[in-house]
Amino acid sequence: MRCRWIAFVCFVAAVPFASAQSPIDLVGVAKLTPNAARGITAWFDQDRLGLTREYPLASPARDARFAKFFADWSAALVALDVSKQTDETKTELSNLAKKVQGFTVDLEKRAGERARIAAWTPYSGTIVDLEAARRRASTMDAQKDAAALNQLKKDVHAVKDKFAEAVKAGRVTKAEAKTLGTVVAEEIRVLKNWHAFYTGYDPMFNWWCNQPWKEADAALTRYADAIGGAKDLKDGPAADPVKIKPAGGPSDVPDLVALLAEPRSDFVPVLDRYRADSNGGRGGRGGRGGGRGGATNNTDRAKSWLAALTGVEFDKLTRPGQIDYLLFKHQLETQIKVSALQAKLGPPQSSPPGASGIRGRPIGTEMIEAELAGEMIPQSPQELIDLAETEYVWCLAEMKKASREMGFGDDWKKALEKVKNSYVPPGKQPELVRDLAREAVAFCRKTDMITVPPLCDETWRMSMLSPRQQLTSPFFLGGERIQISYPTDDMPYEAKMQSMRGNNPHFSKATVHHELIPGHGLQQYYSTRTNTQRGGFGTAFWTEGWALYMEFVLYDKGFPTSPEDKVGMLFWRMHRCARVVFSLGFHMGKMTPKECVDYLVEKVGHERDNAAAEVRRSFEGGYGPLYQCAYLIGGKQFWALRKELVDSGKMTEKAFHDFVMKNNRMPVEMVRAGLTTEKLTPDSYGKWKFWKP
Repeated sequence: MRCRWIAFVCFVAAVPFASAQSPIDLVGVAKLTPNAARGITAWFDQDRLGLTREYPLASPARDARFAKFFADWSAALVALDVSKQTDETKTELSNLAKKVQGFTVDLEKRAGERARIAAWTPYSGTIVDLEAARRRASTMDAQKDAAALNQLKKDVHAVKDKFAEAVKAGRVTKAEAKTLGTVVAEEIRVLKNWHAFYTGYDPMFNWWCNQPWKEADAALTRYADAIGGAKDLKDGPAADPVKIKPAGGPSDVPDLVALLAEPRSDFVPVLDRYRADSNGGRGGRGGRGGGRGGATNNTDRAKSWLAALTGVEFDKLTRPGQIDYLLFKHQLETQIKVSALQAKLGPPQSSPPGASGIRGRPIGTEMIEAELAGEMIPQSPQELIDLAETEYVWCLAEMKKASREMGFGDDWKKALEKVKNSYVPPGKQPELVRDLAREAVAFCRKTDMITVPPLCDETWRMSMLSPRQQLTSPFFLGGERIQISYPTDDMPYEAKMQSMRGNNPHFSKATVHHELIPGHGLQQYYSTRTNTQRGGFGTAFWTEGWALYMEFVLYDKGFPTSPEDKVGMLFWRMHRCARVVFSLGFHMGKMTPKECVDYLVEKVGHERDNAAAEVRRSFEGGYGPLYQCAYLIGGKQFWALRKELVDSGKMTEKAFHDFVMKNNRMPVEMVRAGLTTEKLTPDSYGKWKFWKP
C-alpha cells in the first residue's frame, strides 16, 4: 500500500492531560473485563460503510441490497445466545440490534420519501446505470453513453418544466422539495465523479462524452437551483414507508459465535484509559508507518505511563493482553529514546538537490539504528542491505530463467523491454485491473490459502491518479480503493509512454493483488474490524511486508502462468531489494539521490522518469526513513515465520494467514509472539533475528 507515512504519534502524540506528572493507578483498570462484542459492532459498522460506498446513489437495487444486509444482521443477533456473556457485552449486542432495526426503519422511510418524488426523477436510472457500469469496470461504449447523456439532458429539461408547473399548482410539498433537492445534489456529485474517472484517460470518452456531460451537468444544476428556489410550498403528510424485498444470496454476517469465542486482550481497558486521558476523552490513535522522524516531544508523559505499567500484573494477562502490553510499553520506550536522540543530533539537514533535482533529509546511521530498534528489528542497517543484495541475486537468477524461456537468453533487460511494451491501449486499464483483481481472488479461493470475506471482494473500488499525483506515484496505490496510474491526454509523449510501459499487464499482475486482495484491501478490511485496539501500533513492516509476502506466496504457488508474468512479478521483487539498498544507503550518507535513481535504472530496469518519481516519493513524499525498506524486510520476516510454523507442519497455511489478518497491525515479532508458546516477559521484544547472513 503506497500509503502515506504518518509521523510517529502513536498514542503519545495527543493533547497532554492535566496531570501528566501525577501517579497513574492502573491496578483497578487492569482488572476490568473487556467488552467481547466491541469487534462485532465494528464489523457491522464497517460492512455498512463499505456497502454505502459501493452504492452511492439511491436505487431499487441499493434498497434491496441494504434490506438484505440489515435482515441478515437482525436475524443473526436474535439467534445469538448471550446468556453466558458479561452485562457489558449483552448491552453492546442489544444496542447493536436496536441500531440495525433503526437502520431498517430509516431505509423504508427514505424509500417511501423517494417514491413520493419518483415523478420528478424519471431520468435517475440513467445515472445509476452509468455509475454501476463504471464501478464494475464494464467495457466503455462511449458513443452509447454519450447518447444516454444527451437523452438525460432532455429528460431533465422536461421534468424541470413539469416541476415548475406543479409548484405553481400547489402540488409540491416542502418535504417533497427537500427530498428532491437532496437526490438531485447526489446525482450531480456522482455524475461528476463518473466523468472525472474517464475524462483524459480514455480518448473515445473525451470525443464522445465531454460535451454531452457538460450539458447534462448544466441541466441538473439548473434543476437543482429551481428546486432550491421553489417558494410558497405547503406542508403535507409524511410519506408512508415502503416495505422492501431483500436481495438474495448468502448471509452477510460473520460467525458471531466464533467472534465472541476468540481469545481477546484483557489489556484493552488500559489502552482505553490511556486514549481517554491523552485525548481529553475523545479517543483516537496514530500509527508509525515505518519511521518516526518528527516524534512528539512529550517524554514526561511517556515516563509517567511507563511507571504506571508496574501496576499491571503481566503474568496474569492473557496472551493477547501480554502482546498489547509489550506493544504499548515498547512504544513508550521508543518515544523516549528517539526524542532523546533527536535532541542530541538535532534536525536532519536537507541534502542538496544536485543533478536529480531531488532533495532529502538523511538522518544518519545512529538514528536509523534507533528506528530499527523501534520496529523490533535487531539487525543492523548493513545486515539488512546484505539481505537485500542476497535476495536480489536470487531474483536475478529467476529473471534470467524467464528471459531464456522468452528466447532472449540471459539478456533479461531485453525480456523486460518486451514486457514493458505489452501495455494496453488508453482507456483499457480499468478493465485490466478488474480482470486481474478477479483472477487473484479466484486463485486465493481455489488454493484455500486465506479467508476472503465476500463483502471485502464486493466493495473494493477504483479511481484514477492525476498527472500531478503520478509525479510521486507512478504506479498503483491501494487499500479498499485501488488508485490507477495511467496517462492522461495532456501529459507529454515521453511521460505517457513511461506510464503505460511501467503499468503493463505483467507488471500489474503483481501490483493489483498487492494493493487489493490478498494485499492491502484485505488488510484494511480486517484491521478495521478485528483487534482494533492495535490500530495505534501499525507499522509499514506489517502493512507493506504482508503485501510483498503475498507476492512471494503467489509466485511460489504458480500464480504467474507465463514467463512474461514471471518477469513482471520479479521486476517488483527486484525493485523492493533495490529500495532497501538505496533508501538505507541514502540515510547512511552512502548514496546521493542521483545515484539512487541510477541504481533503480541499472539494477531493476526502471524507466528513468519512473525511477526519479520513486526516489522523489521516498525522500520528499512524507514517508519515514524506513518505509521503503519495510516492504522487503517485512516480507522476509513473514516468510521466515511461515517457514517456522507452516513449512514445519505446526499449523496450516490458511490458519497462519487468517491469524495475521485478524490480529491487526503490529511488528512482525509480535505476530510471532501470538503464534508461538514461548514464555513472554515484560521485555520480550527486539530479540528475534529472522535472518542470519
